[in-house]
Amino acid sequence: MNTLAIVIVSWNTALLLRQCLESIHAQLPRSDWQIIVVDNASSDASPEDIQREFPNVSVLVNAQNSGYPRANNQGIASSDSEFVLLLNSDTVADPNAIDTLVDKMQRTAEIGALSPLLLTPTGEAQAYAFGHDPTPWFLFRRGIGRLCARRGTNWRPSTDIDTNWVSGAC
Repeated sequence: MNTLAIVIVSWNTALLLRQCLESIHAQLPRSDWQIIVVDNASSDASPEDIQREFPNVSVLVNAQNSGYPRANNQGIASSDSEFVLLLNSDTVADPNAIDTLVDKMQRTAEIGALSPLLLTPTGEAQAYAFGHDPTPWFLFRRGIGRLCARRGTNWRPSTDIDTNWVSGAC
């Protein structure tokens, strides 16, 4: 059993997927990883390119585009890992980021899902990367914040925070 399965769904993202996989391979993992790319019927030859350039990556090729959630579920079902990292094909992982996530999950049993700080290519914090369930109180606070022209959420927290959901990007 592997410690981590990295599942990446791709659809016609050959260049982005290559950059993503290069960023993963540039890391020196402290645990055993399994990388699974689920190709959603790309027409850009990305499955063949990935199999040739990254022979350690498992590539599942769908005959038709099954959608992002179903393709992620395919990747998860084909893994044999303790943890699963869903990673968008347009992401570039910072050095040691993946092992940092694995370490946090191994040390903190009550965490059900975890996400790193997501940054845009310009280094800005990505908005809507995490949040809370839209309870009436949450919606009221968000509405008041917008009326007062305040930023309702700190998208770049300096410490770990509890939240109800995290982005599927990572």
